[in-house]
Amino acid sequence: MSKEQIKLFLMENQSAITKEHISCSDILDLKDQFYKEFGKKPRISEAIIYTWLHFYINKYTDGSNKRKVVVKPETKFSAKFGNQTLDISVLEENTIKLGVSIKMSTSTSAYLDGADFINPFFDKYRKHFVKDEEEYERKRREGKRIGVPTLLQDMARIENLKSIRPYFPSITIVYSGRKPKDSFWIQEFEKLGHSYIFLKESLDVSFIEVLKSKFPSFANMR
Repeated sequence: MSKEQIKLFLMENQSAITKEHISCSDILDLKDQFYKEFGKKPRISEAIIYTWLHFYINKYTDGSNKRKVVVKPETKFSAKFGNQTLDISVLEENTIKLGVSIKMSTSTSAYLDGADFINPFFDKYRKHFVKDEEEYERKRREGKRIGVPTLLQDMARIENLKSIRPYFPSITIVYSGRKPKDSFWIQEFEKLGHSYIFLKESLDVSFIEVLKSKFPSFANMR
């Protein structure tokens, strides 16, 4: 049912969602409008950003899109360890040119899952989230849920993809504002060429301007 609700909402609000200079505040308002009409279904956050990116790259090129750039919603790719999913990916001839992760908040519950259990990226930071080493190793062996910081899980999965591919920029778009505890992770992962946009911190700024400030080359993707 939620897929149909999201599809209906996107169709009914297409003109608002696909404005080239939609503001960060507009995006938040659209999310809140959906919540009011249909309830809290987090996937709408990805759908709004995906729809805007798709129209920006395709609609405003008069349909030419000479570089054959494609925007894909949630897609699974092969990774160094197992498979990994990107919320949104921008590809040119099947090569990832931009990887996008969408988060409602940096406080969203996150747990090790699938390829996470064999991804050594987590080991670099285990002192920041492991309280009991024995319990951690037991749960890891048994494949049981282990809570980890949201931004750490996010970056580990993106690095799992990047490590076997030509370099591509990546960004996490967060609907809420940053929290004090996020500073360490943001500073740490920006060293890896990853960027962050907190929509709530740029309410009156157009989304495209915020995106270009992180990736000046984005304007040339269409």
